[in-house]
Amino acid sequence: MESFVFSEKKSLKLLRHSTFWFTALFFQGVIYATKFENILEGFLISFVEAVFYLPCHLFLTYSIIYYLIPKFLLREKYALMTIGLLICIFITAIITIPISNHIVFPFRAEHTMIFFPTNNFFYGLMAGFRGSLTISGFAMAIKLTKLWIRKKQESEISEKERLKAELNFLKGQLQPHFIFNTLNSIYFLALKRSEKTSFSIMKLSNILRFSLNHSDRIFITLEEELALIRDYIDLQKYRFEDSLHVYMDLEGEVDGLWIPPLLLLPIIENAFKYGTNELGKENWIGISGTVYKGTLELKVINSIANKEKPSSMGIGLNNVQKRLAILYPGQYSLETIQDIHEFIVNIKINLSREP
Repeated sequence: MESFVFSEKKSLKLLRHSTFWFTALFFQGVIYATKFENILEGFLISFVEAVFYLPCHLFLTYSIIYYLIPKFLLREKYALMTIGLLICIFITAIITIPISNHIVFPFRAEHTMIFFPTNNFFYGLMAGFRGSLTISGFAMAIKLTKLWIRKKQESEISEKERLKAELNFLKGQLQPHFIFNTLNSIYFLALKRSEKTSFSIMKLSNILRFSLNHSDRIFITLEEELALIRDYIDLQKYRFEDSLHVYMDLEGEVDGLWIPPLLLLPIIENAFKYGTNELGKENWIGISGTVYKGTLELKVINSIANKEKPSSMGIGLNNVQKRLAILYPGQYSLETIQDIHEFIVNIKINLSREP
């Protein structure tokens, strides 16, 4: 239906206009048929009369929708639009009078045996002029409605493109930062000549594979995002060893749920950034969550070990906030709580079951 209404193909355009004019003439025939004793005969007479006035209807209608609207109305030249409309109406009136007096009235007299005053200016004008105004009014309403719908669609497409570009930018911000932090962890293991360096490189390969395979995707499965988080946590645990205790527990069914890639990871990164240090002090990070009826609730809590005080909404969390606002408007909550000893992030998202 949409292709029929909006298509610019000549065949569909011709069919669309033919349908409009046949409907308009048919409608006029039906309306005036009720004034006759014989409805069918009245319809045929009224339909033929409507055909006689077709040149008036065509001139006024197409002058408005193909000249006045694009040239004046859409350019907000309202005074010129009004003047042009009055001129077109005047020309239509001039065309209507001879058609009424010399074609329509004699036709009526012949088929209805009713006398109609010919050469009457006012009667000749109003006989067909009302129909032209009515039909052109409907055509104008249809044209303006189509233009409004088209503009709305273009606006929606532009907004989607803008949001897509913003999402790509935000995701692009995360990836270098995320990979740098990962390499930094392996660097510390290499300095210690740790036996776990090889395992760390394996974890890094998983992380890089994830980054390469999912960089162009808007959504991935929740399972894939959680697998990435586990690899990242393992890598950090290799680095900090006994000085860091990490607890992670997620309850609920994650199958069939989708999430933007790297959406949750910045929250975990933030916990490691402010919840760990290299001074041998024991630190801890707790990650707990539930999935119920497609809603993910995640709580990340970390001890504050870094001398640099955590920001309630740093770069990583701010990135998450912006992506949530774009992808889950009105369907999420993100809260941060901070005191002297710990920092908490609570996030709740209504996840989609379709990518």
